[in-house]
Amino acid sequence: MQMSEAQPSEAKATIPIIDEQMGSFEVHDVTRVEPVDLSPISFKEIQKQNRKLRFKTSLLLTPKMDEESKQLLILDEPEIGLYVFAYTRDELIHEANE
Repeated sequence: MQMSEAQPSEAKATIPIIDEQMGSFEVHDVTRVEPVDLSPISFKEIQKQNRKLRFKTSLLLTPKMDEESKQLLILDEPEIGLYVFAYTRDELIHEANE
């Protein structure tokens, strides 16, 4: 499948999906498909439970997809008590600072 951004004048597409858990189905009215960004996220500080953790060197955490649904991004760093998940990268960064 090619990744491309649909132009406003282009027709919406129907994409067939085959998922191990959900079987096969179609997604309708797709206007844009983008790859999931799983590149490392750099943190200089994280705010957690009314405390601010500041790092001497940036903390690099690599998000991963959840095993079950493959829909959620996860950041997991047990050494600092961080386990957050979200549907988007921006939401994930926000959750890491809640």
